[in-house]
Amino acid sequence: VKEVRGQPVTMLFSSLTTKELHNLEHIVNSQLHENMKDSTSRIFVGVRKDHTQFHAELTLSKSHVGRDYQGTILIRDITERQEAEQRFRMLAESSPIGIFHTDSAGQCVYTNPHWQKIYDVSPDEPLRSVVERAIHPDDVGWVSQAWEKALCTTETFLQEFRIFTPNGHTHWVQVHATPIFATGPLSGFVGTTENVTARRLSQEALQQSEAQYRDLSAELKASNKELEAFSYSVSHDLRAPLRHIDGFVRQLFKREGEQLNPTSMRYLNIIAESAERMGTLIDDLLALSRVSRTELKLRRLDMSQIVLQVREELEAQNPDSCITWDIGSLPTVEGDPSLLRIVWTNLISNAMKYSGLRRDANIAIGMHVNDAGETEIFIRDNGVGFDPQYSHKLFGVFQRLHGQDEFPGTGIGLATVLRIIHRHHGRVWATSQVDQGATFFFTLKGM
Repeated sequence: VKEVRGQPVTMLFSSLTTKELHNLEHIVNSQLHENMKDSTSRIFVGVRKDHTQFHAELTLSKSHVGRDYQGTILIRDITERQEAEQRFRMLAESSPIGIFHTDSAGQCVYTNPHWQKIYDVSPDEPLRSVVERAIHPDDVGWVSQAWEKALCTTETFLQEFRIFTPNGHTHWVQVHATPIFATGPLSGFVGTTENVTARRLSQEALQQSEAQYRDLSAELKASNKELEAFSYSVSHDLRAPLRHIDGFVRQLFKREGEQLNPTSMRYLNIIAESAERMGTLIDDLLALSRVSRTELKLRRLDMSQIVLQVREELEAQNPDSCITWDIGSLPTVEGDPSLLRIVWTNLISNAMKYSGLRRDANIAIGMHVNDAGETEIFIRDNGVGFDPQYSHKLFGVFQRLHGQDEFPGTGIGLATVLRIIHRHHGRVWATSQVDQGATFFFTLKGM
């Protein structure tokens, strides 16, 4: 302290040029003039006693002492602050996000290159005019109000709005600004600006898709109601005529049976069989309709237990069948017990039907893991098989690869299997060769 007392303040800034020293002396002397403002600040490079340099902020204040003025000089070492600001600037200059800094009035005093790229402006263009002309006319009102509110309340500003660029493009930007307080009152905002056009377009596309989904869902509900009405009609209106046909045919057999010639008897048998087949077809159609509409009641199921139960029931219905069974281990799955029972009933009954003419009929049921690590359940028979070129028709409604006179059926069973497996988010397919049996595979989600 003794070394500097009585010395000119310029001795602390020996690194300055002669012109800079004169400028500093002028500032110090003019500050004490009665017409000058009460305080002023300047930043200089100072020199310590050990001749190391430091960044200094010199603040000169004046106060009244009678009719004269007294000056007070405050020198602060701001080297760390300057270095921090330099690091911030280096980070901001290379940032892939737009960065800006405002003064306490909310006017931009700094923008990084990416901010300038978003607004498509040059670094020397006045920032205030850029912001004022860039905001979309439909957004400028509420954005200005939100910004003024942030300035008044010193709250964080976070908004998304549209901007125009000089080349005529419109972008969506997200601006996030945080207030900063240097020594007490608000000194400005520092914030980021990000081009979020791609995200906004994706959101709009998603909203359109959701609207379309709602429309399709409404149409589907309407279709389901129509299907329910159709099912009711089939269940009641069509069954009554079939019952009449079957009843009157039986009455004719009972009353006129002995008097009918063989041709008439054959005609009546055809009518009775057709009515019975029509009733079975209606039952199968209603079952297919219920499969699509029934709410799934998922729970853990032992596939082996379901297979054994279905096998016992079908063998009881076909006591003359002579089939060798090879049933391996099966997984525990999550599914609807009633629907998966229908799957096994259709698959096992088909295997029994198409292999029933073999003397050495064999049905194998099991599972294996494919190359993708997926568990596949299969049922294999050594029956008549089918031509693989028609396999794409196998799971269609009313699609049959064998004649009714060869193997009776309605052509709905495998279509029902397909719908049930799809409702369980699985896959079903088949492989075969003529007269070499067939293998049906299916998978279930989470198996």
